[in-house]
Amino acid sequence: LASQRSVEAGVCIVGTILLGLALTLGFSMHVSHRLRLLAHDLQHLTSLRLEQVRCLSAGQSRVSELQATIDEFRSLVLAIKSFQKYLPAEMVGFLLDAKMEAPMAVISQQITVMFLDIENF
Repeated sequence: LASQRSVEAGVCIVGTILLGLALTLGFSMHVSHRLRLLAHDLQHLTSLRLEQVRCLSAGQSRVSELQATIDEFRSLVLAIKSFQKYLPAEMVGFLLDAKMEAPMAVISQQITVMFLDIENF
């Protein structure tokens, strides 16, 4: 009877360990999959291929830290898309490559503008 209880206890311990390993494996696969998607999307972001970013359409993550990172990445992609509406993509790429911030300044200058009517010249 004592040996049967120790066998049952051993089976219970082994089952608990296997369950823990299965849960750990599932969790790590979930996190690593999301991180691979995020890394792939970062490559698209750095080359300004924003239409190929898939993270924006991905669902929610159950890991709050990972979800916070994905949400901030989505905000960054939307900010760069907005920025590209006012500057050519090449200029945005230059600023990203140079790791510099676009200065916001008003400069007073005297300029000359010439209007021509070439069609009826």
